[in-house]
Amino acid sequence: ARYVHPRYTWWAELVAIGLPYLAFAVVVGAAGAVALRAWRLAAAYALVLVLAVVRFGVPHPFGDGGGAPRPGDLRVMTYNVPRWGSPAEAAKTSRLRALIDSLEPGLLALQEALVNFDGKGALTDGTRPYVRTLTEPPLGYEVAYSSGQRRTAQPVLGRVSLFDLSQQTLRAGRPADMKDVTYVARAGFEWKGRRAVLYNVHLRSFGSDKPWRADNPHLFDWGFWKPYLHQYRNAYRARAKEIERIRKMLRQEKRPVIVAGDFNSTPHSWVYRQLTAGGMQDAFGRTGDGWGSTYHSDLPFARIDFVFASAEWKIVEARVPEADLSDHRPMLATLRWRSREGGKGKRQEGG
Repeated sequence: ARYVHPRYTWWAELVAIGLPYLAFAVVVGAAGAVALRAWRLAAAYALVLVLAVVRFGVPHPFGDGGGAPRPGDLRVMTYNVPRWGSPAEAAKTSRLRALIDSLEPGLLALQEALVNFDGKGALTDGTRPYVRTLTEPPLGYEVAYSSGQRRTAQPVLGRVSLFDLSQQTLRAGRPADMKDVTYVARAGFEWKGRRAVLYNVHLRSFGSDKPWRADNPHLFDWGFWKPYLHQYRNAYRARAKEIERIRKMLRQEKRPVIVAGDFNSTPHSWVYRQLTAGGMQDAFGRTGDGWGSTYHSDLPFARIDFVFASAEWKIVEARVPEADLSDHRPMLATLRWRSREGGKGKRQEGG
């Protein structure tokens, strides 16, 4: 799934989601084979485990992440927080404020969090209340804005100097379906005297139709599964086009870059490979403990929310804070500038 374009093997992406769980099943199978003294079967399991170690154990090329956080490090958080309906809205808004207050991200990338601007950058009617409250005292976050920008569902908020918000369409579906559009929000910011760029990403999802939500599922009927597989195929191919567009944009950047958001893709996917092969560092992949699953919040089984950083950034730590305000959990990464000595922070092509 990582190495072959989804136009040919989109179905492999479905298998990739369960790779960690399949690896665990292999361990159980190997133990059972040894207990039964089925040595040939045990050898086969051992071979699969070796391949799994090779697949998952390849070291990251940067190799110097980690270390203790310091005062003044930059915390970057991404969180998909779709609209909340009453009567839970007020309570969840209060809890979101408390969460942000406790984590203190310097940069915050939200998805599905609609913001409307007037001609001068002030928030107007239609802005989600839970976003507006983050801009009010005592939190006082600034929302990235540029002249002419009237709305975004992927706002970038910060306690650093923000500038030049823009949106680039990555993919547009049928003209009749105005919601079938994917874009990336790009915001400039300044931190410790250097200017950089943050991309806020929300790649195409599978959609709201899920086989486990069907009123009358027929799990052993091909006709039941066919429309879902068609839906998944289209989503994987759409994401491939979207990430290729993002990678092209990254190649043109002259400043350090952070890419954060909801990628709707796991670390074993084509989408992930396009960013890491292009020189971007996966913050949690470098320094996180465990699997770092961000979806679903009630029973997290997959990491689909990421913070990536270009070579100029040193990844200090990354973690998934506990939160039940959405079907996602947030991803929080701590970064600092690399030393410019010895060219360690030199920008690489694609990153």
